[in-house]
Amino acid sequence: RRPEARQQVLLFNLATTAQTPMNTWYIIDNYLDSSNCPLVIFDVYPSAFSSNALDSTADLTQNVTSEKAAWGMALTLADMRGINMMAARIALGRTPAMFTDLRYRSFGFAPSNLVMGHDVTWSPSPSLRMEPMQQRYFQRCLELCRSRGIKVVLTNSYDPSGKDRGPDGRMHAYIDDVISNTDTRYIDLSHERVGNDLFADGNHLNAKGASLFSKQLIDTLSDLGYFRGR
Repeated sequence: RRPEARQQVLLFNLATTAQTPMNTWYIIDNYLDSSNCPLVIFDVYPSAFSSNALDSTADLTQNVTSEKAAWGMALTLADMRGINMMAARIALGRTPAMFTDLRYRSFGFAPSNLVMGHDVTWSPSPSLRMEPMQQRYFQRCLELCRSRGIKVVLTNSYDPSGKDRGPDGRMHAYIDDVISNTDTRYIDLSHERVGNDLFADGNHLNAKGASLFSKQLIDTLSDLGYFRGR
């Protein structure tokens, strides 16, 4: 629960580092429906659409509880390493999570107290090359949620000052095209002017930044009526 927001909301972070739309589709398909998750807040960022999903699948195939989801991700990679990941899962059996974060609290939340506190020098980013697989699964995620009566809000969190936003432009255009003529909202907070003291590094918010972002997002959703009657 985020008590600093006007509305108290129970959140659970169903994600791993560098999670892609492909991974997210298998999570939604195997775990979510409107009774246990009436609203999905989908974090979108350029690298999720350009990734081959190898890193995130390596984590999830070892730690996700659903065999069906793990096999689905591994086979969708279309890479022998996905089969190797499942061989490791079978060999290890029902062991505790392999990749644990000592900062983990609960509900998928692992805060960082690091403070970047300085401007980042960014090299110009190449044009964003979006993976067709990730585009396809992103659209499948939205369609699956719609079919199960789950509302979806897309969001993008704060960026540190000086970050090259070139790749964001293509992503924004793609998302706007996909959600046009639907009831899916895109709440982009990446252009909010915030201090670099809210970041643990050039890509991740620290505990202070995560708290501020969560408050702003929840208050925005509340104003839009997403929690009415709850």
